[in-house]
Amino acid sequence: MRILMKVALLSGLAAASAGCGGAEEPITDPSQLPPLTEEQEAEIQARDAEIADEEQQGGVVPPG
Repeated sequence: MRILMKVALLSGLAAASAGCGGAEEPITDPSQLPPLTEEQEAEIQARDAEIADEEQQGGVVPPG
């Protein structure tokens, strides 16, 4: 039982010290972001069209 607790503790510490993004600092300046791919741009345009259609129809009725 003690061994399992030690393994769990060490695993937790390793996961906490690893973080989500590694040692790199997050990008906070939008000009440093890579450009969108054609697929990403198409997805954004499709979603924008869906939203525009919903807005023209008066919005979405919430479930309930």
